[in-house]
Amino acid sequence: MKKKIIGVVLLVTIPLILWSAREHVVKKGDTLWDIAGFYYNNPFAWVAIWKANMEKIKDPHWIYPGQVFVIPELMPEEMAKMPRGVYKVKEKPSVREVAIVKPPLPGVAPDLVLSSGFVDMEENVKPFGIIMQTEPPGIKNLYYYQKVYINKGSLDGLKEGDVFVVYRIGPGIKSNTKGNLGNYFKILGKIKILKLEERSALAEILPSYDLIHVKDYIMPVSLPEIPYDVRLVPSEREITAQIVFRTRPKNEILKPYEIVIIDAGEEEGVKIGDLFEIYRPGKIRKDPLTKEDVKLPDLFLGTLQVLNVKGKASTAYLRAVTREDIKVGDYVRLVGELAK
Repeated sequence: MKKKIIGVVLLVTIPLILWSAREHVVKKGDTLWDIAGFYYNNPFAWVAIWKANMEKIKDPHWIYPGQVFVIPELMPEEMAKMPRGVYKVKEKPSVREVAIVKPPLPGVAPDLVLSSGFVDMEENVKPFGIIMQTEPPGIKNLYYYQKVYINKGSLDGLKEGDVFVVYRIGPGIKSNTKGNLGNYFKILGKIKILKLEERSALAEILPSYDLIHVKDYIMPVSLPEIPYDVRLVPSEREITAQIVFRTRPKNEILKPYEIVIIDAGEEEGVKIGDLFEIYRPGKIRKDPLTKEDVKLPDLFLGTLQVLNVKGKASTAYLRAVTREDIKVGDYVRLVGELAK
């Protein structure tokens, strides 16, 4: 079976709302990119198909003939938010095929970079504003398309249509070798300004990566530079680090696409897209014949890819795991990087 490469992945926690849907039976040669181009006339909408079929699609890079996917009906507002690629559709008497013409593919998905959060010192990240109230009042958990009031308005330079990130300050993170790395800043989603007063505004939640609450902070959208049209190649750089934080509860098994923090960042030369292998150093055992100490081979546990890099730490997602007991404290070393 050939690997189906899309080039991007996206992690979300809120399922897509299905107003109506069709079904697609995967044929040999299909990719999520092509399927989205066929049904939505926009291959960038592949993420919507993945979100609607996450129980069947364990890895969006791999799909198999005979699988049946729900094709959700997307609202016009959702389609308008998606980027558009350069492609053309060819017609045949009984088969409709999508031919891609050099679509620009990011090395890692921008929404995944944004939603993964980052680690930084609290004094380096100043909140622009805060969510004051829900509309209607009294809603505890907020997600897609719900509305909120924020404490900034036209006198603060806001305009209708402006987009901001919603975030929450998470726990402080420490490293055994580097000490305090800063706090984890959890990105919860984005909001769009709908209506303004001088010192307040009504906003709508756009993508929601997690539940949003009153008193969560907002700040302007800021993405690091993401390389396009690149591929993974072996890296000659030597970087080792440890997993120092996981974003899911400790009692849950680590799974692919979970977000973790490693204690290496810009200071060590880590870059967005870098691929690390996760391992445990081989233990020292005594040779029963020679009585000498010998080191056992390192234990390979999986791989992770870097999404966001700050001074002392990097955010990454688990691409693959070979064991279910990966934990904070396990080691990682650089094995690949993005290159043209």
